[in-house]
Amino acid sequence: MAKRKSSDGKEYEKLAEDIFKKIFSNNVSAVIDRDVKLESEFGERQFDVVVSNVYEDYKVSVVVECKDYGRPIDIFYIDAYVGKLQDFDVKQSIFIAKNGFTANALKKAAANGVVCCTAQEACHPDWNIDTLIEVYLMEVMPTKLSPRCSNVYIRPGESFSIRMYNGIDAFSLFEDKWKNGDINLPSEGECGVITFKEIAPPYCMDFTSKEDEIETRDIGELTFTLAWKRRYFKTTLDKIKKTQLLQFCGKENAFHLFLDRAELSKYEESMTEITKEDIDSSKGIVLMISSKPEVKFAEMKLEDFIAVEV
Repeated sequence: MAKRKSSDGKEYEKLAEDIFKKIFSNNVSAVIDRDVKLESEFGERQFDVVVSNVYEDYKVSVVVECKDYGRPIDIFYIDAYVGKLQDFDVKQSIFIAKNGFTANALKKAAANGVVCCTAQEACHPDWNIDTLIEVYLMEVMPTKLSPRCSNVYIRPGESFSIRMYNGIDAFSLFEDKWKNGDINLPSEGECGVITFKEIAPPYCMDFTSKEDEIETRDIGELTFTLAWKRRYFKTTLDKIKKTQLLQFCGKENAFHLFLDRAELSKYEESMTEITKEDIDSSKGIVLMISSKPEVKFAEMKLEDFIAVEV
């Protein structure tokens, strides 16, 4: 019989629970529980992780068995799991084993609709992700957002805000969209025109006279040009702490990968900066980081903003 690596296997079950919480994080109705007893006509049966409220026709959506054993799981354990599953109506059944499965165990699992996986976490004393998995990171940082209007008339003594269009602060809008990942940049180049659906024609600005009277006027065509810079970094997956990997057995390159946001944000300290040519020829995992905007507004000259001035 395979020997368990940890004292009771609870750490491995917690890892599986955490992974499935991330897998179903976008499903607000999903409920993920660990060490659950389900009632059948033959009595209670225990499951390591249970996912509920995902599929409409199934009260129990996913059940997961976890084994933190020192060698591959053999067919005996698959037989026992399949027998337990016969008492329940579930959408998907999964078996996660730290050190994989024998060939016969995989065959028996596939014949009974059981998905076999391994789960690992980087930098854990027992669970070390393969150091040969390379990670390449591309940092994208906005540097300048430049608005330009085609028909602005400024009367002597008038003032206006270069940020406000149709009553909307364009620069705050950009920062929010960048933070939420709603700004799409081309893969090449260092600048380009971006649009905001919230700011639509006719484009207007408020102009304030010396007497503090405000007049709203049409400013013609309005375009926003964004400039950015990119940097490139390289590391291996095992060096990014708290990385979690759920690998599907028998399915080449099929996996769920979860990187800890706080750990990944330390890339300048933990990764080696490389050139664009290095990342273009990469064969590992390529990630993109949207850095905190460092957009400069104050450096714009008035002639860069307007086409006509009187």
